[in-house]
Formats: sequence, C-alpha cells, structure tokens
Amino acid sequence: MNSQTLEKKSIQEKYNLDKNYELIYVSNDDYFEDAKDIERIIQDGTSDFLFEDADWCRDSQYESVRYLIDELEKEHGEISDDEKEEIKEYLEEHDVSDPAKQVMKNTPKRYFYYSLGIEVENHDAHVCCEEGCAEKVVNEIMKALRTRNPETKRSVREVVYNAGYGGNVVLLFEDDMEYLLNNGKIIEFGPKTEICIMDRMMGSGHSAPLNTKIAVEFNRQNLHCDEGAPGYSFTGDVCGMTRGFMDGCQIRDKKSSDKVIKTQISEEEQSRMEREKEYERKWREEKKCTAGDMKISRHKDTPYRNEYPCGSKCTECGTFWVD
Repeated sequence: MNSQTLEKKSIQEKYNLDKNYELIYVSNDDYFEDAKDIERIIQDGTSDFLFEDADWCRDSQYESVRYLIDELEKEHGEISDDEKEEIKEYLEEHDVSDPAKQVMKNTPKRYFYYSLGIEVENHDAHVCCEEGCAEKVVNEIMKALRTRNPETKRSVREVVYNAGYGGNVVLLFEDDMEYLLNNGKIIEFGPKTEICIMDRMMGSGHSAPLNTKIAVEFNRQNLHCDEGAPGYSFTGDVCGMTRGFMDGCQIRDKKSSDKVIKTQISEEEQSRMEREKEYERKWREEKKCTAGDMKISRHKDTPYRNEYPCGSKCTECGTFWVD
C-alpha cells in the first residue's frame, strides 16, 4: 500500500466519507430525444461519444463536490484548502455516476428493426411479375426463417403481397434502448415481433406479426433505430404507428437448444444507407438537395404538376415523385 493510498484512507476516516458517490445528477426529464443519436448509439454499442465533451457533466460533478464539502464543514468546522483538495480528489476518484445509463433508462421505448440481409425486388404488387413469383418470395423468406409455422407463413404471404415496391426483409420490434447495448451471439424475438418488408428509399412497405419465437445470429451492424436510420422510417413516415403492442428482443449467449437463423449483411442495403447518410449530410450542412433523393423533405421547392404524368417535381435538382 503506497503513501498516497494511506493519505486517502486517513481523509476518508477523518471525515467519514462513503466508499462511492454519484456526483453527476440526471433529471428524470433527461432522455435521448434525437433518433439519429439513438441510431449511432445502437450501431456503436456505446453512448460514450455523447458524454466525452459534455460540459453539464463536469458542471454537475463540480457542484456536487462543492455541496458535499460545504456539508462537511457544517459538521466538522472549517476545513483547510489542502484537505479540501484531498476530499475533492477522493470524491472524484470514487464517483460511480453513470449518466448515460440513467438517461437511457429515462428514454421511452422506440421502434427498432433487425435486418435479415434479404432483398425483395420491386414487383409492383406482382401485377407485372411472372406467375408464381410471389409464392417463390414467400418460400425463400420462410426458408430463411427456418420455420414451417402456418401462421408465420400467412403473415409472410400478407407482407409479400402488400409490399409491391419490395425492399429489405427485417424484424420490427419495440424495446428500451438500454437493452440493445447488451452483447451476445444471439438476438431472440417473440411472436409479437413483426416481419416486415420496408423500402427506406421510396418510403413504402408492410408488416405483420411473426407469430412464432425465433433466435437469430446477432450482428450489431444489422440493428437499427427505425426513425434514426437513413431514409424514410417505416413506423413513422410510412405508417405513423402507435406504440405498445409489439414484443421486444433479447440479446444473449447461444444455448445448445437454439435453432439459429443465419443472417447476412446485404452490400446493396449498406450502400443505400451510406448514400442516404450523404443525402442527409448534404441537406443538413449545405442546404442542398440531390437529384435522385426520394425523401421529399430534403428538397426546398417541390410544386405539384397536374399534368401527365402527375406528381411533384423539385425545381432545383429535377427529382420527380410520380402519383
């Protein structure tokens, strides 16, 4: 035991200091509101980047230390500057505050999705497809899900037939963000999770209850906050969904009894997301739209044209949204 430790022990004994302190105060009204921050936290697996340069954390810690020293002086009388510095060092070294954890606990549940890495092509509700193409897609998704549950197949069929513009096959769920920072080999979903085909570029899709319990190989790169990920959100922009009726997920270690669904990372999906991020950055930082960006809110002037083909057209970049 070195001399520095002995000094700290003596200051602890002299002023009856506790072993641990929480010096950073987090109000119950503090929560993560920006969905894009939540998306980055879920993708990175940590929220540290939000607190690295947080002045309010340092200010809160400073105020807590000052308050505690004032209280000690009321109890023990005047304390010398040297001892005040020792007490300050002790308190800071024994600060167990975890503001990120508390802010996450305060954050309401949100919709998230887990990509299975499966792409469904635009088939215009199968009007222009060859006979049997819809059932082929249904069977491919069922094979990927590794289940023969008839209720699940009924949901998959409903989704395929009602998501004519195609998109990514994902599992849509509602959960507290704090649980999504857990690590494990498996992400497990319950029957009230929804199987969904979503097109985040055009803003379309459909979902229906999964109706079975499944365990999926976990890759954090496939996990997203629906309203924070690039492009149109399915639950917000497309459907305006209410909350409170879907299952959450469990990220855990693999069990010997698990029948694990393999996932893949779709290069096409990742490419689209990177493109959407660049559209968003350009609009946010430069206030410029991009030809081909189908998110109409990232275009300044989009008057409606009441002539064939009817639709809205951006006066600056020429992007067209057909009715």
